[in-house]
Amino acid sequence: MRHRRRPLSIACAALSGLCLVASLCFASPPKLYFEKNLQEQNKERYAYRIKKGDHVYDILRRFKISSELRPRILERTKEFNPQIEDADRLEVGQRITIPLPPEQVRGELALSSRENGTRNASERERPRTTEAEGTTGEKTSAAGKKPTANGGKTSAAGKDSGGGKDAAGGKDLWSPPSRETEAEPEPEPKPEGKDKQRRLALKMLREMGFSPSAEDKILYPSQRGGWVHIDLDRTPILETPWGQSLLLVPDQYATSLIRKKVERTDLRACRVKDSWALTDLFQSLQKTTKSKLIFWSPGESLILNFRQMVLEMRALYQFVIKTGGRSRYYLFFRAPLAQERAAELLAGFLGPKEIRFYTIPDAKGARELTQIRPSSADPQEQPRFSFANLWPRVEDTLRSKGETPDPPGNRNPGTLLNFLRERDLAEKGTVRLQFLQEETPSTSVVLTLRATKLRLDPPAVLLPDNMADPYLCGLLGLEGYDGYSL
Repeated sequence: MRHRRRPLSIACAALSGLCLVASLCFASPPKLYFEKNLQEQNKERYAYRIKKGDHVYDILRRFKISSELRPRILERTKEFNPQIEDADRLEVGQRITIPLPPEQVRGELALSSRENGTRNASERERPRTTEAEGTTGEKTSAAGKKPTANGGKTSAAGKDSGGGKDAAGGKDLWSPPSRETEAEPEPEPKPEGKDKQRRLALKMLREMGFSPSAEDKILYPSQRGGWVHIDLDRTPILETPWGQSLLLVPDQYATSLIRKKVERTDLRACRVKDSWALTDLFQSLQKTTKSKLIFWSPGESLILNFRQMVLEMRALYQFVIKTGGRSRYYLFFRAPLAQERAAELLAGFLGPKEIRFYTIPDAKGARELTQIRPSSADPQEQPRFSFANLWPRVEDTLRSKGETPDPPGNRNPGTLLNFLRERDLAEKGTVRLQFLQEETPSTSVVLTLRATKLRLDPPAVLLPDNMADPYLCGLLGLEGYDGYSL
């Protein structure tokens, strides 16, 4: 009997082995999941425009974010959107940025996937890709291929995973439905000068109230449903002060693919020269915005009429932004300025009139774009027109002309002014003040004032009350006038 049991046990073992092999052959292949290095992908984010009835938790749910992870991702969302004071009170039309999960969250998901092993994909949520760290430090896929150009998303076979699905076909935790992953041509290397021009242009626009997004990659909502992939390094998005969204498209990226993307969104394309030449860019923006941004070409004069004053400005670049029923003016001069004191006084005098002054780097690029801030206003620079502070100068002037000083009996300002007029020492006229004048490039700021001129030594200007301003008196002092007000 012993000799008969051994063949029987061998036969049972062989049969069990065949059954195991058959079950492995017909079963789903095992899935391998690796923790992904998100150093590069953490820069990617999703753009979403708030619609009526939206709440931040509903938005996270639409992104297929599980309930246990929503509080953590909500905190990250708040960090990415410092402009939002209260996440529970979102306004219709407002744009928010939803970040990808931090590395530790994605790592936890990958670990959970490995522990669950052979569980069905429909019963759990799985990580986006099957990428692992290569031995050389570069990110490689499980098949040993490098990530593709669409943000480094590669499947286990080394191919683009399309919608970010895992190998079993389960939906990606972070990928919205109908995500588009169209490839774009590789950018040409940016020359240093072109990159400087691009940064300067975006800084100037930011100072004028625009909000440029020019880094990383985002998913932008499509009006037809789904999402559009936009590479901001190539085609920046520009949010205007009046709420319009523009896509700045350099000539080298003005392809049919970009055009199709723009057609599916609320973006409006604005063509840009590959060199990012400022004049061409601003002229294109004026046309695209239908003159809500008005650009004066270099050398043209911008003339504004105020009560009892005409202002003529000619800067290297100057703009008018029309929003909310008002106009704001921005003037950019080349640094360094020869008359810094005059620029500071002009900034103080014209600032309340919505006129801002800036300097941009010189040819050497040694300076950054800087707003000219008003200098401290000295109240002593605005003396009052009175008998006490004017009569000694009137006496000296009359004696120099061979006349005998004969002070009026009534010493109020009105009587003194009539006294000066009778002796041709005061007359109404215009005073022309010119500042920030440069030959190359041709720039200047000219103020033409309608006021009363006093022929004293030194000459003086009597300003009406509505023009009495210490900054204006300081500007008069730079041109050799004493300023007075009634």
